[in-house]
Amino acid sequence: MAIHARASRSKSIAVCAFALCATWACGHAAAQAWPQRPIRIVVPFGPGGATDIVARSLGQKFSEAWGQSVVVENRGGAGGIIGTDLVAKATPDGYTLLLATAANAANVVMEPKLPFDLMKDFAPVSHVVNVPFVLTAHPKLPPTLPDLLALARAKPGALSYGTVGVGTSNHLMMELMKSMSRTDILHVPYKGVGPALVDLMSGRVNLMLLSVGSVLSHLKDGRLRAVAVTSAKRTDALPNVPAIGETLPGYDMTPWYGVLVPAGTPKVPIDRIQAEIVRILKLPDIVESYAMQAFVPVGAGPAQFNVHIRDMIAKYRRIVVEAKINPE
Repeated sequence: MAIHARASRSKSIAVCAFALCATWACGHAAAQAWPQRPIRIVVPFGPGGATDIVARSLGQKFSEAWGQSVVVENRGGAGGIIGTDLVAKATPDGYTLLLATAANAANVVMEPKLPFDLMKDFAPVSHVVNVPFVLTAHPKLPPTLPDLLALARAKPGALSYGTVGVGTSNHLMMELMKSMSRTDILHVPYKGVGPALVDLMSGRVNLMLLSVGSVLSHLKDGRLRAVAVTSAKRTDALPNVPAIGETLPGYDMTPWYGVLVPAGTPKVPIDRIQAEIVRILKLPDIVESYAMQAFVPVGAGPAQFNVHIRDMIAKYRRIVVEAKINPE
């Protein structure tokens, strides 16, 4: 009886081991064959912005390379939180991607009750591009940043700047400039870029930090003036516009776009997505298209992207403390 019991136990162990191996083999084979069905890229903002341009260009090239349809899904709301939460709770199988932006890092600092943990609930895939912003002014203001800052110091609180809300990345970028220049410029938050732009062009507000692509046509027709860019050096899209750091040494606040997936996503899809992004960023049509929007290709992988996100969160947190901005 003892021998029979031992044999039965051995048989049971063997069956379980076989089942586990079979399950692993199936999962491994599925991962190796990825992608086998449509992929979606969630953009946590409304349609029509720079995020859409990046997401749709990546989606098209993914589809061409892998022979699978790629759907870009705009899930705007709550400053990017709704769409981001959707991806955080998605199945971690490589078929749901988030086009993350600097706003995600800002939300970590400004929203103490996020329904997800950006650093724990996501796996970084690729730091796709940097997106320099341009300090844009009404044409009646002084044309150079030193003169503009001199005016702000001479008349504290007389100048104003618009943003798309408290704690947004363009708000924090402007607050850093104010802190470094020791100026007092009034913050006027709006509910979107559209209304803020209207007021900027009419002179109701004096300044605003905007992505180059979103304001380029207004700069060309003279309705607005480019004062300086937020990147560490000048951008090829506006070669005659200085960097803020040329006046305020050390200033470098460049928003970014990248791809995140839910934590637990297998390594195979992560590696394939990253490798494809690196390839895409070198394609002539993408190089030309991104240059027109002042997107600066990066293509850094998971480890570097993870460090970059952590560094940006820390930087935003320092700005919030120094500027005494109250998280909502």
